[in-house]
Amino acid sequence: MLARLAAIMVLAFPVALTAQKPETLSPETVKEVFSEARILIRKAFGVKITESKLNPEPGTSAREAVIAHFHELYRELEPEFEVLPVKTDLDPRLSRQNLSPEAIRQLEQLLCRRMLPPSGPLTFDGDPTEAELGRSLGYFIIAISEARHVADPKFSPIYSN
Repeated sequence: MLARLAAIMVLAFPVALTAQKPETLSPETVKEVFSEARILIRKAFGVKITESKLNPEPGTSAREAVIAHFHELYRELEPEFEVLPVKTDLDPRLSRQNLSPEAIRQLEQLLCRRMLPPSGPLTFDGDPTEAELGRSLGYFIIAISEARHVADPKFSPIYSN
């Protein structure tokens, strides 16, 4: 009986989550999230990064605000990179609609350097939800970790010459 109840809960939980329409973020919330992310990155990596200089302008979409914050963080952390991320081609389906030319340039640079997931609301049209921003932030932190680490040939024979 308990196993059956557990199975029902496991199967019903994802349905309950998808039944609710997630709300998109405001540029002010994005600024708060990235302020916390900067503290986390500062503590985790031991790097000196400053507070964000970005302030959301009236009419700025959450998508543009997220792209701007990611790009600002990328630019601050780039001198810490041991390995420059491999440049990749852009997905031709990349949505440039409703973005300023500066946001388009920033998004393309982040995607080419594999700092953001290749699919999602940042890549395609739409403002991100909290969960999508969290996934993008996790992807970004992993990409930063990889760029700051050089494998030791002693422990990684594939990298020895």
